[in-house]
Amino acid sequence: MNKSLNFHGVIDLFKTQIVKQKYVAAGILAFSAIYGATNTGVVLLIKKISSEAFFKLGKYEIKTIIITLLGLVILRGVFDIIIRFFFIKFSQSLKFELQQMLYRKLHYLPIDYFKRRKVGDIVSNIVNDVAVVNSAISTLMRAMSKELWTILGILVALFFIDARLTLLCMATFPLFVITIKIIARKLRVQSLKIQKQIGQFLSILTDTITAVKLVKLSTRSEYEIKRFADFNRSLLKRIMRMVMTAKVSKPITETLIVLSAMLCLLWGLYLVDRGTMERSKLISFVIAIFGLYSPISIISGLNASIQRSISGLQRLSVITEEKEEPYGVPGKRIFAGIKQGIVFNNVCFSAGGKSILENVSFEIPVGKTVAIVGRTGQGKSTVLNMLPRLIEPEKGSILFDGVDYREFDLLSLRKNIAYATQDVYLFNTTIRENIAYAVPNITDEAIENTARKVLIHEFIIRRSGGYRTMAGENGNLLSGGERQRISLARELVRETPLLLLDESTSEVDYQTEKKIFETLVNLNPGRTVLIVSHRLISICGASMIVVIEGGKVHEVGTHEELISHKGLYWELFKQQREK
Repeated sequence: MNKSLNFHGVIDLFKTQIVKQKYVAAGILAFSAIYGATNTGVVLLIKKISSEAFFKLGKYEIKTIIITLLGLVILRGVFDIIIRFFFIKFSQSLKFELQQMLYRKLHYLPIDYFKRRKVGDIVSNIVNDVAVVNSAISTLMRAMSKELWTILGILVALFFIDARLTLLCMATFPLFVITIKIIARKLRVQSLKIQKQIGQFLSILTDTITAVKLVKLSTRSEYEIKRFADFNRSLLKRIMRMVMTAKVSKPITETLIVLSAMLCLLWGLYLVDRGTMERSKLISFVIAIFGLYSPISIISGLNASIQRSISGLQRLSVITEEKEEPYGVPGKRIFAGIKQGIVFNNVCFSAGGKSILENVSFEIPVGKTVAIVGRTGQGKSTVLNMLPRLIEPEKGSILFDGVDYREFDLLSLRKNIAYATQDVYLFNTTIRENIAYAVPNITDEAIENTARKVLIHEFIIRRSGGYRTMAGENGNLLSGGERQRISLARELVRETPLLLLDESTSEVDYQTEKKIFETLVNLNPGRTVLIVSHRLISICGASMIVVIEGGKVHEVGTHEELISHKGLYWELFKQQREK
């Protein structure tokens, strides 16, 4: 987090979204100026009505002044309603723009970003932080328009009434500014801590609700309830401290306004006694001073909002300052498929200070089925994750038809690579919509044909809703094997030239898995398939088997060749056969 950001700096981060509201903002400023002018008129008319000369005027003049005052009050109310409408428009539109910008940004961030941050914290950014920022900017807009014009309008009227008293009234303003600056420092620190803690609060909720089955089976419900209560209590205390700090500004404002009014009243009474000031002027002046109370109170409360907005904007900058994946880079080649083959050339990769892959080199012939096997944690999934550029080599290169795959447009690359993993995610919609997710215009016939290939069609049609059956949140209304096969069908309907399968059928029984793999091998003669599987008996028919051990290529060959070699693959295969 860039803690050196100030209010102007963080506003610059979102100026595009704010500028989009320029016409609404212009409307607010225009009507606020007129609103301020009506305040000047009202105060001056009150001065005129309170003077002794008013009662010496003719009936027509008195009626005209009273009707004018009434008209100004009505006009003031109309403009107040219009300004409120513009404020709502400004606030909601700005919130929409900020959330859209952040949501779009998230979709273009690398996968590593989501490993580093908790889901609850990201949700807090888009929901809570945006709400705080939006509220603060809207309050600031109100203070710098309606309330500011109101204060200016009244001050103009005060100068017309008596310039000396007006200057005396403004003598307390420096005290007001100094006090607010002191409070501001405390509010900014407190607000930043609260925003961060709200993110952690949402993370706890997300974790426990997602893992509710584990919590129940581990009989840890009471522990989680206590942990939530402790954290919630801590958050409440911190919020109360910030609220109390913010509320200090209100009594200070009230005291300063009353102090100004008393000073002006005392000085005014002295001038009245000396005969240098009319009593009516003093009455209208004091009335006008108390008219400053509401707008100044709002502006003083603005301080707390600004400090919260700085904290919120700083937290949002955590997302905006992240480097996006290289989509739409000019001059990149368009990837349309593999014609010759894929080559891993001395590829190295590490994570968390630990070497995952070390000088990995092997070739994948086009149109072949290649299995990548080995013990757990040896780097097999890392190899697959590199092909759609979810991660990239730190050293070495990956060549598609002799060209470094980073030379291809990333979007076109991923459009031509289907990837089914053991970490299945299904959307809370129908089975059909889940299968058709990447190809929304696909026909029902194509969906059913694909479902048959992964041996899930019969299970689906047995359900009362058929393909319209709801999958539930992350497929919780389906079994593990059903979820995996629906996920596999979702990738197969894309008909990409490169298919990656990372333990994509780990929850399916051996016989079913073997049938699915046999189908995939004969499915599309031109398709290149890479399979990671712990069940070695299921991948015996692969064109080539690559054995990874300790982040290095240990063996390469067909099933028969590796068995005859009696190396690591033979040992692993033998262990599984003996179980």
